[in-house]
Amino acid sequence: METPDAKFNMSFDAVPPRQYLEDLLAGQMRCRSLILAHQLGLFTCLGEQPMNVAQVGDAFGIKNLVGLAKLFANLEGLHLLRQRRGEFELTEIARECLLPASPGYFGEFVDFFADQFESKPVSMVLDHLRTGGLLRPVATAINWQHYMAAMDRMAILSADRIAGALKMEHDDRLLDLGGGPGCYAIAACRMYAHLQATILDLPDALQFARQNVVAASLDQRITLCPGSVTDFEYGGPYDVIFLSHTIHLFDEPTVQKIFAVCHSALTTRGRLVVRDLFTDSTRTEPLLGSMIALHMWNEGDAYSIPQATELLCKAGFQPPSHVQFRDKGDPQILGSLLIADKSPNDA
Repeated sequence: METPDAKFNMSFDAVPPRQYLEDLLAGQMRCRSLILAHQLGLFTCLGEQPMNVAQVGDAFGIKNLVGLAKLFANLEGLHLLRQRRGEFELTEIARECLLPASPGYFGEFVDFFADQFESKPVSMVLDHLRTGGLLRPVATAINWQHYMAAMDRMAILSADRIAGALKMEHDDRLLDLGGGPGCYAIAACRMYAHLQATILDLPDALQFARQNVVAASLDQRITLCPGSVTDFEYGGPYDVIFLSHTIHLFDEPTVQKIFAVCHSALTTRGRLVVRDLFTDSTRTEPLLGSMIALHMWNEGDAYSIPQATELLCKAGFQPPSHVQFRDKGDPQILGSLLIADKSPNDA
C-alpha cells in the first residue's frame, strides 16, 4: 500500500508555522480535486485501462483539456494517479477506495462530504456561530440519496463485525433504532438464526431498508416500523437496542431522553449499544469527530466517551464498555461502540 506524502500529515513540531497553516488551507483544494475527479467518473474510467488526457476528454465530452490536465496533475500529486509514458493509471490507494467494485470503496462518503461542503458554506457556519440559528439547509433528493448510500456503505464496511461484537447468541429481539438501510439488522439476523429484529426509522429511510430486507429474504424475521427516534415510541421489550451514528444529531437533553426511553424498552437483562464517532475527554481525538461536529452537525455534538457514559448512567444503565470493533486500517468515521447493560451482570 502506498503511503501519501508525509507533508500531507504534518505536525506543528515538524514544519515552520506558516508552512503548517498553508498546508491546512490547501486541504480544501485537495479535497475539491478528489471530489471533482470522483463526480466526473475519472477513477472508474481509468480503472478499466490507462488513458491520456485527450482520451479521457473524448470519453467524457470534456472540452477544457487544459483544465483537465491540471486536475490530473493534482491527482498525481495526491498519489491517486501515476503517469507512465503520457498515460495515467490508478494507484493502489485509488484502486482500493475509489473503484465501485472494490470492497473498500469510499466513493459514497466523497459524495456525502461534498454535499455537506456545498450546502454549508463558511458564511452559513459563521452566521450559525454568531446568531445561534439552525444550520439546516434544505436537502435535495440527490442529497438524501447520497446520505443513504453513505450509510449503506458504512454498514457494508462494518455490519458483520458489529453483529459479532453484539454477542446475541442468547438474545431473541433486536431493535435497530434509526436503522436506515437496515444492514445491521440484516447482518445480525444472518449471524444469529433465532433472532427477530425491528427497524425503526423515517418512512423514506425504510424504503431503502425494505429493498435490502427483501433481497436478503429476511422479511419474515425483520419488521419495519415507521417512526422517528424523537417520537420516543420504540415498542418492546427488546433484548438489544442498537443506535448507530444518531446521537450526534441531538443536544444533551434529547440524547438523555432517548437513552431513558431505550432503558424502558429493554428487558431486565437487556442492553443498549450506541455506535458513534466518540471522542476522548479532550474532544480532539479522533479529530474527525470534533471537526464533523462543527462543520456538519447542528445542535448535536461529537460526544466524548465520558460525556456519553454520564448520560447513559443517568438514564439508569450500568457504566458502559468501550469497544473498538474496527481494524486499525479502517476509516475513523466508522466510530466505536459503547455497550451498556440495563442491570448489573449478576442481577
